[in-house]
Amino acid sequence: MTFDRNILTLIHTPTGRKVSLCALDALRHVDAHNDRVKVSYADEWLNTRRDSEHITNTVKPFDWTFTTDYTGTVDEGVRTEPTTDTPDREALLRRDRILFHTELVLFEDELADNGCSKLVVKCRVMPTFVLILLRQYLRVDKVMYRVQETRFYTEVTWRHVIREVTVREAAYGHVAGLGNEVLFDEWVIGQHLPETKRSRERLEFGERGPLMCGLCMRRRQCQVAREQ
Repeated sequence: MTFDRNILTLIHTPTGRKVSLCALDALRHVDAHNDRVKVSYADEWLNTRRDSEHITNTVKPFDWTFTTDYTGTVDEGVRTEPTTDTPDREALLRRDRILFHTELVLFEDELADNGCSKLVVKCRVMPTFVLILLRQYLRVDKVMYRVQETRFYTEVTWRHVIREVTVREAAYGHVAGLGNEVLFDEWVIGQHLPETKRSRERLEFGERGPLMCGLCMRRRQCQVAREQ
């Protein structure tokens, strides 16, 4: 199921430049021409149908797991460069008052009862910073797991955003012994997957000014501004 009206946008108000997180842009990053993952019983199913001359002819193959490398839609004019800057861990752990928080599902599919592919956005606005998480969880039963997390972090005194992307992935055999409580918990399983990719970028919006976090969810809108 696709929730195409669920959109979260981070806007730099002096320039109008923004970073948006939406389902349709995420789905445009799905491979529309190749089918690289098989279900666990694929070989057994094919072996029982070897006499069929049409069985290997796939019509319009595509990535049926909806795996996407989407990390947000960034406007032209936002300068992107690698960075070693990191979010303030002390601020993240501090128990300050939460000014605003939300969670949006962008898309979700049960893969014809063969697993789960789910893309969600979480946002938390605090007195001193804004933290946004874009996360895709993929489970193909008895085949593999993959979690891609993209975090956006900015402080009220900044005119830039840190974007950090991590990918964790493993075959089912790597985690099979963890038990169902872990294997079917989309948030816990990520802690047990080996990291295969990490990158960190600095998104420069330009002149100094306020950033606004805008939320559009099924035609209802609300905005939270952080003055700089």
